[in-house]
Amino acid sequence: MKPGSDAYGATCRTCCDGAADIVDKILRGTKPGEIPPLSSRQDFDLVINIKTAKALELEIPDKLMALASR
Repeated sequence: MKPGSDAYGATCRTCCDGAADIVDKILRGTKPGEIPPLSSRQDFDLVINIKTAKALELEIPDKLMALASR
């Protein structure tokens, strides 16, 4: 994830690992249509850009700040 961005989503590591698994399966002979879609249910980052929040005069609750990865 690009530093300074505001987002809640799968980490780049999770996406790359998932793509590598799919490529591996295809190279081993699995037909692409037989590969189930990936679901990102773990490894999420919650990133809060404090500088932007202050510029927008937003107040970030302490509870939300405690949950943030960065």
